[in-house]
Amino acid sequence: TQNAFGDAPPLWMAKKVVTHEAIGTYKFHNCEDQTVASLWKRSQSFSSTEHGAPFSKLALSKLLVLKDRSAREDYFAQQASFVTLEGRKDMYAE
Repeated sequence: TQNAFGDAPPLWMAKKVVTHEAIGTYKFHNCEDQTVASLWKRSQSFSSTEHGAPFSKLALSKLLVLKDRSAREDYFAQQASFVTLEGRKDMYAE
């Protein structure tokens, strides 16, 4: 049988193809790093023979907080310019 896209394979068989990669740097005057890190110690009552080996889950994320409206507008203007410029370089971009 033919699917809705003619001879294209079903979506579950589709493979992602990267046609263009680019890296840019946001230009800004200053920044304040407010990174927070924590360290937890194993509980004193933990027994490795009783419960098996302990495990931990570490999740890291990045949050960009811009100081004011001017900084936000500048950031998004630079982002839009970058996306437009790099999108024109990719012949497969929509």
